[in-house]
Amino acid sequence: MRREASSVLRLLAILIVCTSGAMSSTTAFLARRTFHTSHYRYIQSTHSVVGSHTSRQQETIKACGVLAFWRQVETVRHYAHHSVGKRTDLSVQSQPENDSAISESSSKENTAWSSHESTSEFITHYLEPKHTKRTVRDAISSVLAKDTKKLDGTILNSDLEALIKDGTTIDSSLWHDPANFSKLLSPHQLLGMGSIWFLPASAPRDPALGGKTIRLTVLDANRVLEEGDYLRIHHTPRRFTVTSDHDWGRNIDADGVGVIVARDDDLGYIVIDKPAGVPVHSTVDNTLENVSAAIGRSLLAQKMRDMKDKQSTQDPSNDIDSMGSNHQNPDPKRGGQRRKRKQKLEPFVYVTTPQRLDQNTSGLLVVSTKKTFAAYFAQLLRSKTDEQLIAGSAESSQNDSKTSENKGSAIHKAYKCLVCISPNQQHEQQQQQQTNDGPTTSMITELNRLREYASSKAILRHYLEPSIRAPKTFLSAPGDDSWQECLLRITHVGDVCPIIGSDASLALSRSLWIDDESVPTGCVAVAEIEVELLTGRTHQIRGQLSADGFSLVGDTQYGGAIPQSAKHTVGSTEATPNTMDSELMALQCCQLDFLAPRQIQKRDGSKTLVPSDAWKSVRLNSTWWTPHLKQYQLTASLLSSSSGTTSQADMELVNKLMEPKILRKKEETDTSPYSETVSLPPQVILSPGVHKYVLIKARADKDDKWLTFVKSASPAECGGIYHANVAEELVHRLTEAGFMCKVTGGGRIEYNPDVPHAHVYGFSYGFGKGDHAKAASLIEEWTQGRIVATFDNSNELY
Repeated sequence: MRREASSVLRLLAILIVCTSGAMSSTTAFLARRTFHTSHYRYIQSTHSVVGSHTSRQQETIKACGVLAFWRQVETVRHYAHHSVGKRTDLSVQSQPENDSAISESSSKENTAWSSHESTSEFITHYLEPKHTKRTVRDAISSVLAKDTKKLDGTILNSDLEALIKDGTTIDSSLWHDPANFSKLLSPHQLLGMGSIWFLPASAPRDPALGGKTIRLTVLDANRVLEEGDYLRIHHTPRRFTVTSDHDWGRNIDADGVGVIVARDDDLGYIVIDKPAGVPVHSTVDNTLENVSAAIGRSLLAQKMRDMKDKQSTQDPSNDIDSMGSNHQNPDPKRGGQRRKRKQKLEPFVYVTTPQRLDQNTSGLLVVSTKKTFAAYFAQLLRSKTDEQLIAGSAESSQNDSKTSENKGSAIHKAYKCLVCISPNQQHEQQQQQQTNDGPTTSMITELNRLREYASSKAILRHYLEPSIRAPKTFLSAPGDDSWQECLLRITHVGDVCPIIGSDASLALSRSLWIDDESVPTGCVAVAEIEVELLTGRTHQIRGQLSADGFSLVGDTQYGGAIPQSAKHTVGSTEATPNTMDSELMALQCCQLDFLAPRQIQKRDGSKTLVPSDAWKSVRLNSTWWTPHLKQYQLTASLLSSSSGTTSQADMELVNKLMEPKILRKKEETDTSPYSETVSLPPQVILSPGVHKYVLIKARADKDDKWLTFVKSASPAECGGIYHANVAEELVHRLTEAGFMCKVTGGGRIEYNPDVPHAHVYGFSYGFGKGDHAKAASLIEEWTQGRIVATFDNSNELY
């Protein structure tokens, strides 16, 4: 509705300009104001779609609205000039006068408008003014904060430059090695990075008529700009410097430099272990630091070496300038110049990624080096999703949450994840199952839920709302028919590792997140799980697990980390002006199985790939977080008994104590355990010092009221270091007396009998956080005020 209204206002402004032979200054001002206001609101409506995008993504999306603004300025000028014969001055001013709302909003966006240039934190919009005739390089230099001309120079390899000039098709993302670029990028380096976009003044002003910006390269540095030419300069492109820390043509090794796991040059594929922090494809401001470009540069270097060795062997007099001719066989009449007509040419190096992983996801990734394999693998992925949706629908109609062993699919992918255990997080299933008198959720109850998924082989089914925004919305029921069905299965759950309560836990937390402030609120532990992906949707694993209450460690978009201000980049120990912080996300594609292809020849003579009977299987046995978990387990095993948080024995005892007990029926001849003569344990049992405590509710009959018991005890008194040991003896006494018990939570009580004072705080990994206010109230009530009790509900205390 807003965009339709804006369009009406724009047309009204144009109509006023076109039909008025001689407009008064007031009318001209109103026309300009109407035009500016409608376009500024159009740009703001464009901003609104970004939702929770980062500021850099917002700047990129804003560029679309800003470009439309410039185009419409020229459109109004054009109509005014040709319809009235007099060019009305509608030049862009800093902001419409007396429009405080727009000015205030503009200042918030950090945008300073001028007649030819506007600059924000990451992007500069440049419009070539009259009578300047600047080159692209000079225009870029004029908007950079510092003089970087001295850093410029020819950054193209001479051999590569000869190939390009000869007309060989080589993607510009393969021309430069970003490791050689300076931190403060020069105009040539920004062009090489793919950070400059161009729209000529002669291009259609309406995007619907084909007006489209193009990305410039270093070959455009000396292009002379005409009046009205537009440049979008990403003067601070986001860098992914971890790309340069790896050798993309080397097999995987112990030092972590190589990335290749499997390779078949004849069939045309490479399987790599993608490092976290590297995007798969080019971004809007960086074409060099990504998987496709890095693999492509490695293949290009190898191919050029092979060609040079072959030529020198055949005829030492040949120089590298003949390589392009030997490869492409250009028409000699063209004198080695670029082809003037577009032709369907095979690229010198072919690289594409039919599979994708998010920037901060690591693990197995398939890279195609031939078109035939790219088409083959893409078809496997499409078929897998279709088959799983059909199978899932059939099982859903039978009210069965399980699936077959997925034997029909020609491709299987498994992922390792490190998920947050957050007992107090309100997810959809917890809200449906929560009861008023039941125990609070704990680390162990949440872990049991994960293990139930794995043991039952149940499918997690959610629906993805169609949207370009991130984070995505995943719900257990679709909003309408356009929502996409998402299916995955949890196949394995590992040991749980607490992140609060001991030095080992604190060290683990600091190794998984950038800093303490990044740890999500309520997260008390982490657990490694393995997931089988049944459908391939955007952010599927991240979104589905988050919707079920298990956000991935480091995932800022889905609750696995709290976003912080820019500090450093993944893989880098030093902050730079053109880098942004990025949490390491604990998600790795650990296993890939697919039907290996075989090559056949079609009737027309072309070759294609079809599935064979053999399987290609690749698996990774370690993740980036594996050493941190091993270090925690080693350190935790050496802790003193007083520092214990939880263990397998503790979890087994907790599960035993939480099993429902059946009330035995009262007999008339029985000495009733429910009578007033029955001796019950005290409702408050406190041990001097700082010790773990539990809160227990008990009742003798389902119609009776619950009695509440508070007990703290030292390890020597209860025979163990865990909350389950504190609760075991009291639960046993109550059940033997015929009472049904529920351990509703726990924590710690610091009790000083000399004051006397009791302070209640903390939580239990096994039973969850106790109702500290209720515990403190019961202590004062049961002791008739002799003990003063206080409490602290902070989540950070253990």
